[in-house]
Amino acid sequence: MTKLIKIGNSKGIRIPKAIIEKANLEDKNIDIIIQDDGILLKPIDKNPRANWDKMIEEELKSNKSDDELLDFDLDTKEWQW
Repeated sequence: MTKLIKIGNSKGIRIPKAIIEKANLEDKNIDIIIQDDGILLKPIDKNPRANWDKMIEEELKSNKSDDELLDFDLDTKEWQW
């Protein structure tokens, strides 16, 4: 358990080291998500495109056709050609 403390003109909390280590938050950027019953602290991936090359290689190895790889609905009604 922790308590809100004054930090300058704001308030904050101290997170015990054991919790930081267990949640794998050490040296990470943190996203704060407001929820109905509190807040959620979530690490932000510094490189959101990490492992894309591996995922693309796996998809290409799947022998899917171009149509299967690009299977999504594209509403072209408003497009002008």
